[in-house]
Amino acid sequence: SAAIKRCRPDVKARLSEFRTEHTRHVEDLNGLITKLGGKPVRLEPDWKGKALERMTSATGLLGTDATLLATIGTEQRVCRSYEAALRDNLPAETHKVIDRLCDEERRHIRWCKQTVRSHVLGKRPPRRATS
Repeated sequence: SAAIKRCRPDVKARLSEFRTEHTRHVEDLNGLITKLGGKPVRLEPDWKGKALERMTSATGLLGTDATLLATIGTEQRVCRSYEAALRDNLPAETHKVIDRLCDEERRHIRWCKQTVRSHVLGKRPPRRATS
């Protein structure tokens, strides 16, 4: 996405990996949906997804840390959805897949938070002018 392109190279590489994992998540969930007799979802985002992409892209104009903070919010929202699904009475295989996907989202959240924290803490405050 446009926001990822504007990030520092190390962050850009990692967020690109996360994006690839998210595509796999949709594919994994589509496999479960098909097994349960449902109709798979398309890989393109719906109107909510497109709006979220535009918002994240705009946030990217504010820099890498802003993009990471927006990513954390998105990842947390997805994780809450997975956690809600895990509270349902799911077939064992479905539960196992959703639990794995949720763990991956938690890993993304941890990495983003650690990266923001280390970047912010790594910056030195401006020196005070002496009078």
